[in-house]
Amino acid sequence: MPTEAFEARVRELVDQGKLTAEEARGLLGAEAAPPTLEVAAEVAPARVSIELTHGAVSVRGRAGLAQPRLVRASDAVSLTATAAGWTVQHRPVRDIGSALDWVRAGLSSISSANVELEVPADLPLLEVRTVAGDVEVEDVAGNVRVNVTAGDVDLDGVSGFDVTARTGSVRVRGRIQLGEHRIQLYTGDAELVLEPGSSAELELSTVMGRLDARDLELRRAAGLARAHEATVGAGDARIAIATVTGDVDVRAGKER
Repeated sequence: MPTEAFEARVRELVDQGKLTAEEARGLLGAEAAPPTLEVAAEVAPARVSIELTHGAVSVRGRAGLAQPRLVRASDAVSLTATAAGWTVQHRPVRDIGSALDWVRAGLSSISSANVELEVPADLPLLEVRTVAGDVEVEDVAGNVRVNVTAGDVDLDGVSGFDVTARTGSVRVRGRIQLGEHRIQLYTGDAELVLEPGSSAELELSTVMGRLDARDLELRRAAGLARAHEATVGAGDARIAIATVTGDVDVRAGKER
């Protein structure tokens, strides 16, 4: 996303009350990052956390890979083994006043930080947090958690997910069999494709959108307006999808 578009988007979020001063401060890196306790790569926990302000994230799982590696990244992006796990961060140094001063002065100095990362295919936990940018994750067997303010999310070949987005589209495809999973989206469409072998109870709701689950037998959810339930397989996992202004599209039994 160009810098001009990013600036316009942030101004819009502030005007709409969707971005607070505290969030803006975190967005623009107004405070120094806390010290990071680095550890030897071989003792870092099997967890990867990615924190960006503005830019695209692409993560792919690779069988046989022992530890994550940066395939391609912008300047000031680092991959570090820490006591909490592996972290990918973009930490540009800025010297300016309050978070709202940043917004009022313009964001021309905020650079995009794109990341392309490979991780072990059996990684237990992947976390991605970004304010403005698209997120793509492919073939990661563990749980994938994504938090995006403005951007599209595409998860393919996953077995666990927890996605929160304010503006954008969310698409998830995978074989879901155990655990609890969620898509929470304010403005945008949500699509879930359950691969053969999935087993889940679904709760689907949209306030001002369309619900399409033609492969499933829908039931009205008790006590919840405009919410429906469905069962795939034995219903071992639980999946909740909720949008405010956007459609919900669910498919079951679809191969990749």
